Amino acid sequence: HIGLIPTLSTSFNEPYTIARQLRALDLISKGRVGWQVIPSFEPDAFANYGQSVPNSRDKYERLHEVVQITQALWGSWKKEAGEPNQETGV
Repeated sequence: HIGLIPTLSTSFNEPYTIARQLRALDLISKGRVGWQVIPSFEPDAFANYGQSVPNSRDKYERLHEVVQITQALWGSWKKEAGEPNQETGV
């Protein structure tokens, strides 16, 4: 009964990627997945992406937007989305 709670930064990850990764973990863990949502703050991390550190307000606006879009994606997928077809193996 182990839960999986990854930390995913909204500064460098896109909502579709986050939604797919967490959906995969949800399937693997049989519904025992969470998400620690953070904006990144390290200047070196932003430099790796060729960006400067945004101000706090902008970081948290993006965080809010990414969470909303990720949740909307989950709500738009059918329950069986991501589950392999038992007949074809795909």
